[in-house]
Amino acid sequence: MDGMFDGRTPELHTAVQTNNTDRLLQLIQAGHSVNSEGVDLVRPLHEACFRGHIECVKILLDNDAEVNVRNIDGATPLCDAASSGHVDIVRILLQRGAYVNPPLLLTSPLHEATLRDKWETVEVLSAAGANLNSSDCHFGTPLHVAACQGSLTCAQALLRAGACVNSIKSLNTPLHEAARRQDVPLILLLLAYGADVTMRNNNGLRPI
Repeated sequence: MDGMFDGRTPELHTAVQTNNTDRLLQLIQAGHSVNSEGVDLVRPLHEACFRGHIECVKILLDNDAEVNVRNIDGATPLCDAASSGHVDIVRILLQRGAYVNPPLLLTSPLHEATLRDKWETVEVLSAAGANLNSSDCHFGTPLHVAACQGSLTCAQALLRAGACVNSIKSLNTPLHEAARRQDVPLILLLLAYGADVTMRNNNGLRPI
């Protein structure tokens, strides 16, 4: 498959998938809803943001696409743009009112960007007020994600922005996660930002 949302048949979705801006405008002018639902409640704006089709994003937003709409998994267009590392689209969405901290979401755009090692997107979201210390349902904070994934660049971006180096998930700190991976550069980075080597996890273990 070519991407995350392939196989969607609504015409507006197809125009966005193929980055056919002329066809997209024709369909909108003919009365097709920019908020039409595809499979799994995926909207055209989700498609455009995930694929990085910036002109489609602009057209959809200019024609009243819902910027904070959610798909079946609860992901917003900003989550899709963040996970794909489309920084320019992330900026546009934020300018157009996208929630940098979507409520009632099991993850966040910042978690999505960190999970896929998109450090530039992490910087943009952090500067826009993303909650650096919120926990998702899997890893913990974005810094936990960076430690679990071995993403040094994202960890650096998060720590520069002020992420808590000793945040806890199941009593594991990011240093526990980096130590589990035996990731020396990441361990040294966390120690430089004040990671506590004496903290114990739920098994009573210190990072060492």
